[in-house]
Order: sequence, then structure tokens, then C-alpha cells
Amino acid sequence: MPALLCEQPFRTRRHLFWLPPLSINYESFIWQAQRLEEQGQTDAGLDVIYNTVDDFLCREQYDALDSILASIRAHDLSTDILLGILTATLPADNRLASRQEMYRSAKNVLKERGEDEETLLSGLRRIR
Repeated sequence: MPALLCEQPFRTRRHLFWLPPLSINYESFIWQAQRLEEQGQTDAGLDVIYNTVDDFLCREQYDALDSILASIRAHDLSTDILLGILTATLPADNRLASRQEMYRSAKNVLKERGEDEETLLSGLRRIR
């Protein structure tokens, strides 16, 4: 029954999105979110991330999601999008080997940008 929830559309305040089957390349959802953020639609971009990651997790597609995390270049993404990815993937941290490296990359990028990385990343790293 929960798998059916993953296949339904999701709506933000201004947008309706349909998630295509997971057989397509999903890396584009990261760039869709980044483009929305660059257009001043950060909430819509974060909705894309949260809902797409949730779809991967509902379908137990951990390897596919891990592969996407491994391909992310933290320097190319905004702070909000980086934090959104780390937040959305936290529940599956123990199943996503690439998440730890992405966390380290995000931490370094935030530090280079002059952000308070310790505060921003607080709670986004699981103690193993």
C-alpha cells in the first residue's frame, strides 16, 4: 500500500509535479531544484528534492539514490539545495554510502563560502 503513495503527484503552493517512473535518469531532479532556487523559488526547489528522494526511499531504490549522491558536485549547488539534499537523505544515511562524502564536501563548501557550517549542518550527520 505505501508504494501507491509514492506514485501520486505532489503539489506545492504554486506547482503540480508528476514523478515519472524510476527507470529514467533522476539526476535531473537536482538541477531542476537548483534552477527553481536560482529563480527565487527555493521552496518549490526543496519540494522537488524532498518528494523525489522520498520516492526513491519508498521504492527502496537505495543504490540508485546513492549513485546520484556520488555524482553531486557540492560547489555547483546553493546552500539551500545542499542542505535540502542532506536533510531528505538523513533517514537512509546508513544505506547510502556516498552520503558521508557528500556531507564532507558540503561542509567544506559551506566553510569556503563563509557560512557557519557547524550550525547549518547540525543534526544532519548520524553518529555511527
